[in-house]
Amino acid sequence: MERWKAIVVGSVLGDGNLTPISKRKGEAMLHVGYHSSALEYLKWMHRELEVLGVNPIQPKRGFQQHHFYTKPHRELGILREVFYPQGRKIVPDCIGDLLVDPVSLAVWYMDDGSLDFREKDHLNATISTYSFSRKDCEFLRTVLWFNFGVKAAVHQSSM
Repeated sequence: MERWKAIVVGSVLGDGNLTPISKRKGEAMLHVGYHSSALEYLKWMHRELEVLGVNPIQPKRGFQQHHFYTKPHRELGILREVFYPQGRKIVPDCIGDLLVDPVSLAVWYMDDGSLDFREKDHLNATISTYSFSRKDCEFLRTVLWFNFGVKAAVHQSSM
C-alpha cells in the first residue's frame, strides 16, 4: 500500500474526514485538523500527503486549532465511498485489507489514542472509537489481532 494511503486510512479511522467534492468525477478531499499543541504532528502529516496535493495549513478562527485540506483526488473519492457509503463514517467490511500498514495504526493512535501509565501498576493503551458501533469495534479488535498481533478488548464507555 502506498504510504499516503496508509496515512489516510489511519486518519479516517481517527479524526480525519473525507469530504465529497464532485459526484461526477468521484473526487473527495481529506480534511485534517488538530489542537495547536499538535501542530508539529499536523505539519508531518501535511508533508507526508504532499503527493496528493495539499492546501496550506491554516489556523481555525476562534479556536486554538490548525487544519488543512488535500486537493480533490479520485483515490480519496474511492475511499470516501468505502468509509461513508450512506454519508456517515463506518468501519467498512474491507478494513482488514486497508488497515495493514503500521503507519495506519500509528496515525489512528495519534488521533484517538491515549496511554494510561501507572508506575508499578499498569500500562494501558486505548483508542477511542465512540463514533463506531460495538459490532464495528469488535471487528476492529479482530483486525488488530490478525494484522498486527495486537491483543485488544472492547469496553463500553461510562461517559
